[in-house]
Amino acid sequence: MVKIYPSKAPEAAEAFLDEVKKEDYNSLKFFRILKKPVPLLIQTGAPENNPLLSYFKPRPFSYKGIPHYRGSIAMAVDPLSGGFTSQFYILLSDAPYLDRKDPVIGEIIKGMEVIKKIGIGDSILYIKQVSDG
Repeated sequence: MVKIYPSKAPEAAEAFLDEVKKEDYNSLKFFRILKKPVPLLIQTGAPENNPLLSYFKPRPFSYKGIPHYRGSIAMAVDPLSGGFTSQFYILLSDAPYLDRKDPVIGEIIKGMEVIKKIGIGDSILYIKQVSDG
């Protein structure tokens, strides 16, 4: 279970929730898993499971000072444009060096033990928004 914080990263959180409503993330695979030398992150959100694609053009965002800690969910930023894309990642450990680089939109509030077991090629069955509050 995750909690999204629209007030802390409004542009990115809104884009994420729009993709959830359109069911674009359903059935996507995790294509980037960084677990060595220390567990760092798992990443998904690319159309056709192609890490070079996004469901929308990179969008600008305003940084609100949300730290990148274990369980954070952040939107991946395109290095060329500096805007966030539809791809997102979940941190497996604290990553303060990512602060001010990628917008954190929420956090895992239940089920981190399952997140830690995700590997390359594992898929999201579905993501469903259960409340607005």
